[in-house]
Amino acid sequence: MRGRTLSLDTLKRQHKLTCVASGRCVVSGDPVRISIDLAHPDTSAVVWAGVFNGRESDVTMIEGLLGESVVRAITSAIFEFELRRSRAQLSLGSGLNTVSLK
Repeated sequence: MRGRTLSLDTLKRQHKLTCVASGRCVVSGDPVRISIDLAHPDTSAVVWAGVFNGRESDVTMIEGLLGESVVRAITSAIFEFELRRSRAQLSLGSGLNTVSLK
């Protein structure tokens, strides 16, 4: 979606998203700073934000240390968000059906 401005609602509807990532990369000579936010498309609430510092040479390689750090952090944030969301849904319906797994 680079270079396009779409609302979170449009993105959710078109792509069935549970989280939307947005960010920016600031290059100031060799130091590089990447800022990323994950937002919930229903509420536009930021559910996670991270800032990563690295070198200019790391930006173009997803396999590099900077790319690995970004992917690992986003993956973990989405997992934690989905886990909290699932637990909240379970607790809302906990009085309706009780299943015991042994």
